[in-house]
This record gives sequence, structure tokens and C-alpha cells, in this order.
Amino acid sequence: MSGSLPTGLKAVCIIAIVLGALGTLISCGGAASLAIGPALQSAFNMPAQQGMNPEMVRAQEELQTQMTAIGNEFMPFTIATVVVHLLSGLALLLGGIFTLKLSTTGRAILLTGCVLAILYELINGVLSVVVQLRMMPAVQKFMDQALQRGGQAEMGSAFGRFMLAGMLVTLGISLVAMLVKLAFYVFSVVYLKKSHITAYFAA
Repeated sequence: MSGSLPTGLKAVCIIAIVLGALGTLISCGGAASLAIGPALQSAFNMPAQQGMNPEMVRAQEELQTQMTAIGNEFMPFTIATVVVHLLSGLALLLGGIFTLKLSTTGRAILLTGCVLAILYELINGVLSVVVQLRMMPAVQKFMDQALQRGGQAEMGSAFGRFMLAGMLVTLGISLVAMLVKLAFYVFSVVYLKKSHITAYFAA
């Protein structure tokens, strides 16, 4: 079919290109963080301050140990999400560019990118919630101990509620962002398969 591209198709491609470029950059940063993160953590690991309460030193070391253990426990899933994110980002970026040129292969790549992006958003969303919920008790315990040692035990409960509220707000924002992106990817898959759109890619 000849003629200018539909506005909807242009919008889908442009948004896909933007999301793909961002996803590629973020996933590359995530891969670099996984590769050099432990070394950086060791290099910048602050020693306990001189004269620091021995119990607080032990609490700090326990917190770091628990954080590392939780991170290692979910490392395979983290690596998988980074890989899927990279693949989806590249597919969205390249697919969006070539789909604008009415390339049949480009449309197929864009569809694949949307499906991979849906998979990434679902897995990453669940993983983020689970990891945060696993880490929160350890962090709250450490902060409660710090407040108690500082003579502010009465603030422990209030601080715990504050941290819980902060976690819920963060999760809420992440959930909204995830749902918006999921809606776009699902819409794109359905839209790109519509007959009047596939007609533009007919030989």
C-alpha cells in the first residue's frame, strides 16, 4: 500500500525507539554494575569509625552480609532480566527504525521487541518487589538498633513506619510506570497486527 504512514504507526515507532534507546542504555549500565559492582563495593566499603560502639559495628557488618546474601540469592534472575532488557531494547530500537521504513523484517523485530519488553516488565516488577520485601526487615532492624544506641529508642517505631511508607510509595510509582509501559507494548502488538497496518508491509 502506498501513501504516508498512519499517525498511529509513526507514534508507536517513535515511542518504541525512545524506550528502546533508554532500555539499551539502562541494561548496559546494569551489566556493567553486575560486572564491577563487587569490586567497587570492596573499594568504597567504609571501615567502622574509630570509637564506634562494638555492637553497632557488628550490626553494620551483619547488614552488609545480609544485603550481599540477598543479592547473590537473586543474582541469576537479575542477570536474566538484564539480558532480556538488553534484547528488548535493541529490538525496539532497531525495529522502530526499520518499521518507519516499511520493512517487513523491521515490523517482525518490533513485534518481538514488544513481546520481550512485556516479559521483562513482568519479571522485573515481581523481582523488584520480592527483593525489596526481603531487604526491608534487615534495614529496619539496623536502623532501629542505631536509633536505640543513639538514645532515641522512642523514634524506632515511627521511623519503621516512615520506611514502610517510603517503600510503598516507591513500589506504587514503579507499579504505575510498569503498567503504563505494559499497556503500550500490548497495544503495539495488537496494533501492528491489524489488517490495515499489515497492508502497508505487503509486497
